[in-house]
Parts: sequence; C-alpha cells; structure tokens
Amino acid sequence: MNKRTFLFNPKKRRKILIMGVLVAVLGGAMLYVSLQSGGIKTGYVLVFASVTVGGGSMALAQLLRMTSREQTGLELDADGLYFKGTILGKTVGKIKWRDIAAIQTGTVHGSNQLFVKLAVPGQYAAKIANRQVRKILSAQGLPLNADELDIDFHEMETCIMQYYHQYH
Repeated sequence: MNKRTFLFNPKKRRKILIMGVLVAVLGGAMLYVSLQSGGIKTGYVLVFASVTVGGGSMALAQLLRMTSREQTGLELDADGLYFKGTILGKTVGKIKWRDIAAIQTGTVHGSNQLFVKLAVPGQYAAKIANRQVRKILSAQGLPLNADELDIDFHEMETCIMQYYHQYH
C-alpha cells in the first residue's frame, strides 16, 4: 500500500471554534449579569469566570490550530502511523506497526476513539513529561479520533486496520 494522508476538515474545525466562542460569550454574559445583581455571590462569579476563560481558551487554541501550516491530521505508511490530531499524538510521534500490540475501539465522553495499545510503551511514554498521561498511555494506549479529520471514524478505523494487518 502507498502512503495515505488524511487532512483536517476546515468545517469541523470551524464548528469547534464557534462552540468555544459561544461558550465564552455565554459565560461572559452570565458573569456580567451576576456582577450587576444586587448581592454578588462569589460562587457564581467564579463559575462564570471559569466558563468564560475556558471557552476563550478553547476558541484561541482552535484558532491557532486553524492558522497553523500543518494540515495533515493522520499519516499511514508501511512503517507506521502518525496521528497529529491531538497534542499527545504529536508528542508521541510516529508509531511503528511492529510496536503495536492491539487496536481497540471505545467511547470516551460520547466520542468514538480508536485506542492503539503499545507492546512496549516505554519508548513512546518517555517522550511525555506528565506522569499521569504516561500511565494512561501505557495502560490504555494512544487514543485516536476523527473529530477534526476529513473522514469519519469508521473510515479511519478501516484504513488503520488494513495497514495494521498488512504491515504488522
């Protein structure tokens, strides 16, 4: 098989950006209302400020992703796979087919995920600074999703499984 490259889908990325902006605006509006009320309740202010900052951070991160030059989300070739859809995937880098013990599907927070379990996760986990993330990578594997890719989850799963069975 030849090298296959899947690009990020600009429409899916825009949806995530718009969702972040809406969350920030809604949080900001609620923060404004809670500050204008007669008795300011600290709990409400903290919650709405957190929602505003979280939505703004999500929108900013997505805007930076959209403006980056990197448009390739997933690369498959005879050597392995390279998932660039998450920071974890970029940090881990290219995973060789021979280092993969199993590929399993699952659902996390309502999103379909493909978990790439590593035979010897040590060399990939060593690239990650956070101890807890290293443990999760070692125990559950690297999660892959098609949330921002130009293909759907089942097509991504089929392509990865074809490459895995041919080159493993």
